[in-house]
Amino acid sequence: MTESTTIRIAARDRMLAVDLLDPDEKRVETGMSNTIDGDTKITYQGTRIQKGVGGPEISEWALQFGTSVSAGLLGNWIYDQLTGRDVESLEIGGEEVDVDEDSIQTKLEQYLD
Repeated sequence: MTESTTIRIAARDRMLAVDLLDPDEKRVETGMSNTIDGDTKITYQGTRIQKGVGGPEISEWALQFGTSVSAGLLGNWIYDQLTGRDVESLEIGGEEVDVDEDSIQTKLEQYLD
């Protein structure tokens, strides 16, 4: 059985989508996806650029995962991708989550249990 949720990341890092997707070419398009582990993948749904100088871009993602992935593995992967970036906020399933490994894993456990 495959579960899914949405992720929304507000960040001031134009390379975030490229790094999450790891495409062959450094070009990102809506609908592109990256397999994280086995039956788990993240799919790019687009970016909203806020008006005003210096505001974050808000990228939206669909996260699909099967029973073979653990919240620890998935949470660790997401946290590693966001570490060291200027991330203003992270939402998983429409709920804001602190950008730390434990908070991300705890939220993901709601979908994996």
